[in-house]
Amino acid sequence: MADLSLTPEIGQWRKVLSFWVSYLLFPLIWASAILGGWWVLLAPVLAWYLFSLLDLAFGLSHANEDPSMDVSALAGYRWATLLWAPLEFVSIFGTLIYVSYSAQLNFWEQLGLFTVWASCLARLASTIAMK
Repeated sequence: MADLSLTPEIGQWRKVLSFWVSYLLFPLIWASAILGGWWVLLAPVLAWYLFSLLDLAFGLSHANEDPSMDVSALAGYRWATLLWAPLEFVSIFGTLIYVSYSAQLNFWEQLGLFTVWASCLARLASTIAMK
């Protein structure tokens, strides 16, 4: 049964850090675009398996937060949310432009890179929706 108690420690760095871990995908996907080869597989492995293992290790929070909570306690979550869209936009279109003008990735690596983008984003969306 889920714990429905109120959690005043929502602003603690450990709870906020779980939302920032997903930012590890950006340098991995850029490394995939630049290095190619097996690097293309590293981001989906991280998104599919490591994040799930971290959830198993540290647990999910099923607590019901107090709606009258001071908004300043949510600053870490707010920044994680606000920074995601611009970084995602720059990374998606930046890797598209980079791959278009770079001849180092073959067709399969390019296909893999953008399949990785799609699958990682879908996995993250479902993970965030569950939190």
